[in-house]
Amino acid sequence: IEVLKGPSTLLYGSGAIGGVVNVVDGRIHERAGETGLSGRAELRYDAGFHGYTGMARVDSAGDTFNLHADGVYRNNDEYNLAYGSLANSQVDTRTGAVAGSVFGDWGFAGASVSRYRNDYGNPAEPGDDIDPAVTLEMQQDRYELKGGLFSPFAGIESLKLAYGHTDYEHSEFEGDDVGTQFVSTGDQLRLEATHAKFGAWQGAFGVQGTRKDFEAIGEEAFVPATKSRGWGVFLIEQGEWEQLKLELGARFDRQSSTPENGGKRSFDLGSLSAGASWKFTDN
Repeated sequence: IEVLKGPSTLLYGSGAIGGVVNVVDGRIHERAGETGLSGRAELRYDAGFHGYTGMARVDSAGDTFNLHADGVYRNNDEYNLAYGSLANSQVDTRTGAVAGSVFGDWGFAGASVSRYRNDYGNPAEPGDDIDPAVTLEMQQDRYELKGGLFSPFAGIESLKLAYGHTDYEHSEFEGDDVGTQFVSTGDQLRLEATHAKFGAWQGAFGVQGTRKDFEAIGEEAFVPATKSRGWGVFLIEQGEWEQLKLELGARFDRQSSTPENGGKRSFDLGSLSAGASWKFTDN
């Protein structure tokens, strides 16, 4: 887990005012590590939920490859309160992934497939003699491809390409009847280059494109089906001179949204960011 503040947030978008939390799941390995078979497993019990959580991860690694699998299962009953239990607060989650990658002095290439399923109740609508309880079923499938070249040509230390496709759907149930469904599919393509050090400066630049199709289905759906498209270019630089560090960032994005039975709207987003730190003592 890495926390990015200041100009570095522009690597991933222009909407992060406070910062970006980037979670690296380690499924697609970029470099060789310890070889052999490794893994870990964990089992938890929660007395507050009378629930169980089990998880496991295993990696099989060689000098030039890595295979990975992980999974989590969580089953929690209604949450315990001082006067009883919180009705309709149960949760049942299943998620897992498989991945593989090859690597060497030239670079790396890998792919991963992950699946997430989550069924849970809405405590705000626990149901009564007239209205049934409201529950939700959520599912997401994600496919990722990543590749990179190390020192592909003079002046460039690394060149990385990443593509991800996501299928998402969640359904709201009133008892056994389906109320509203939300469906979303999206794609993201990203190319990033890290350039060699130029004097005191070192940085990265790249381009990113996104596509998202969203639709809500049901009698209570009031949001129109919408197609969203976007692309952006970014540049991040960092310079160090003994106790002084200076960071600069710039990004330009163009976003468009086209709702069903509505006109297309486009927006241009420009961002500039600068930060400096001065280490005035070794302490």
